[in-house]
Amino acid sequence: MSPIPERARPLTAFDAQFLAAEAGNMTSNYCGLGVYGPDASGAALTRERVRDLVAARIDRIPALRWHLQSTPLGVDHPSFVDGPVDLDDHVLAATLPAPGGPIQLAELTAQMMATKLDRRRPLWRFVVVDGLADGRVAVAMVFHHAAADALAFATILSLLLDVQPDPADRTDLPAMVPPLPGPDARTRALQIARRTATHPLRATRAGAAALPYLDQVPMMRALPGAQTIARAARRVQGVTGPAKDHGEYLQAPKVRFNGPLSPGRSIAYGHVDLAVVKALKEAAGITFNDVVVAAVGGGLRRRLAATDGVPETPLLAFVPSSVRTTDDRGRIGNAISSYVVPVPTHLEDPTARVAAAARGMTAAKTRQADAPTTLLEDANELISPIVFAPLAGGMLRLMGTGLFAPPLNLVLSNVPGPPVTLHLDGAPMEEVAPLSLVFDGVALNITVVSYAGRLEIGVVGDRELVPDAWDLVADIQAEFAALLDLLPEPVVRQSSPAGA
Repeated sequence: MSPIPERARPLTAFDAQFLAAEAGNMTSNYCGLGVYGPDASGAALTRERVRDLVAARIDRIPALRWHLQSTPLGVDHPSFVDGPVDLDDHVLAATLPAPGGPIQLAELTAQMMATKLDRRRPLWRFVVVDGLADGRVAVAMVFHHAAADALAFATILSLLLDVQPDPADRTDLPAMVPPLPGPDARTRALQIARRTATHPLRATRAGAAALPYLDQVPMMRALPGAQTIARAARRVQGVTGPAKDHGEYLQAPKVRFNGPLSPGRSIAYGHVDLAVVKALKEAAGITFNDVVVAAVGGGLRRRLAATDGVPETPLLAFVPSSVRTTDDRGRIGNAISSYVVPVPTHLEDPTARVAAAARGMTAAKTRQADAPTTLLEDANELISPIVFAPLAGGMLRLMGTGLFAPPLNLVLSNVPGPPVTLHLDGAPMEEVAPLSLVFDGVALNITVVSYAGRLEIGVVGDRELVPDAWDLVADIQAEFAALLDLLPEPVVRQSSPAGA
């Protein structure tokens, strides 16, 4: 994180998209749900302990103090400005109903994911949950995607969670950053005027960069004419077009989770041993991501076969990819690009699915390598801030109407995590469920994160469209186990390949 916060940090057009999307039943919340054991003294986490830890470190984490500041008449995107924080509004407590198991914890977290964060306050909330049957305590850390993507969220968490059990032993925290007031009215007016006057130039530059790759932008690729515009722009600019197997001509089949969002969410989580994923990766000579795509594809095939049938063509997934450089690793906000990746649910043979997953990921990476790293930001920059919220939000909601073919079927994310156990005020985080966004028309998100020897799996779906989230997690775990059984030698047998 930068040592000195800006007095006002304008949201990029891509950041602002997550605000624009929040109409109707969509929220832009994502969540890291951790389950914590007792600390070294045997004491369990409490809301008061978490609140005190945040209070002790918030001066080192400016992002927790950011307030949204809108512009008059919406002539520019909002900005984040530093401001006071009442931690009693942000660190809350809850108790699970009996029997206090994973299903009850998932239902409580689903309510948090479906509830919009109050834009009058910084866009985050921690909920400390007791009442778990095994005596442990869960903490749901909810953030808004306009403020931080997955890696930015990890940066924030790295300043709250410690490797060492005793938080007093932490020596690598950054220097304190005192709160800075936002710019005065005159300075703010000049900033807005300058950005408004220069938007046509920014939009022109963004268009030149984005139009040849418009068919890679998730929510634009299915709009009528998007692929035609992209091909024409490539011809005009002399950009070499991708081969057909790079995904340009792939169309997402219609499946049950490609509909409009209801008010509710379904959540489930589980894990597999990380050694299983690594064994599959080494045995097949493919990448970690390839294994994840293949196993998720097999799990989805099992679930679709058990319910509404398996499409004859692969599903399409939006796979976010970080474009942060070493210099901006501490930057908050969104710095991601996108892969459009075929998920080989249509193939019955598991070995064929593994090979297809590897080919699809390689082709997607080839496409992305040609596209600008700012593609998602550039595509949103084409829209004037004055009409951005209704237009961008409307485009997202159109995807759930069925008027267009779905641009994608699901979001699939793989987030790297620490190989060691982390602690919150001395309490070890023994499980983590990574939970992220769903959209109108794309009502399924599967996120995995590697953590302390496990691959943690989090599924978020719409409650009406994906009522069987727990079954899907079990199907993905079963697919990992089935792939492991195909290996010529029992490479990993010392521990169970799947966990609840």
